[in-house]
Amino acid sequence: MNISVEKLLNKIELELQEAKKADTEARLRESIYSIKTLCDLVIDEKLEKSKTELSEPVFKQQSLTYHHSEQINMDDEANGNSIFDF
Repeated sequence: MNISVEKLLNKIELELQEAKKADTEARLRESIYSIKTLCDLVIDEKLEKSKTELSEPVFKQQSLTYHHSEQINMDDEANGNSIFDF
């Protein structure tokens, strides 16, 4: 699930405003905990993107194939299968 960092930052700002308006210790803690969780999401999102970039290959290796089109002559005085055939 990809959540944009901008949306997460906007939500952090809203939670910060709620924390500033909190009238009880419990509501303040709740807002601060929400901010912490949202910050963790931002950090995790950044780490996943950097891992993805690192795991992608920098270059793609191309496979090379060589087709030998020269016909081997199998006469008595030709270049046969053995390396000792002259």
